[in-house]
Amino acid sequence: MTVEDQMMDAEYFLHALRGKTSREEFRPNLTAFLAISRGILDHLLEAYNVKFGLNIPIHEKLFIKTFKKAANRQNNQHALGCRVVLDDTSYS
Repeated sequence: MTVEDQMMDAEYFLHALRGKTSREEFRPNLTAFLAISRGILDHLLEAYNVKFGLNIPIHEKLFIKTFKKAANRQNNQHALGCRVVLDDTSYS
């Protein structure tokens, strides 16, 4: 599944949340929205791992911190300048 597909799915569940008043209607849509939304970052990081040639192994957990460390270790300025890294402040 591509990042674009995941974003469309997340948007679908976000729209499904609007107007839901009962817990029974709201909860499954919220759960799906949150799970898909979290997966978007995972897919972006893996796509950028490949794009920038960081060669972080597939078996290694890929977090922004891992991505930044690999980019710094390789002095990969393109990877360090990508938006997913620049927009994150929690792992500075």
